[in-house]
Amino acid sequence: MSGKKVAVVTGGGHGIGKAVADAFRAKDVIVHIIDIKQGEWFVGDVGKKMILNNLQSM
Repeated sequence: MSGKKVAVVTGGGHGIGKAVADAFRAKDVIVHIIDIKQGEWFVGDVGKKMILNNLQSM
C-alpha cells in the first residue's frame, strides 16, 4: 500500500463536486469520481445498490 489518501467524490464531474475533487488532487490525494453524467469517471447513481456494488468491486 502506498500510504496515500484516497477519496471518492460523488458528483465530482461538474460544479462543486469537481471543485472538491480538484482540491483533493492538489493535496496529492488519489481521487475516484462517480457521477450520473457521462465522462471520464465511473458513471452511475449512488442511490442504487447495484451501482455501489459495481464501484466497490473496481
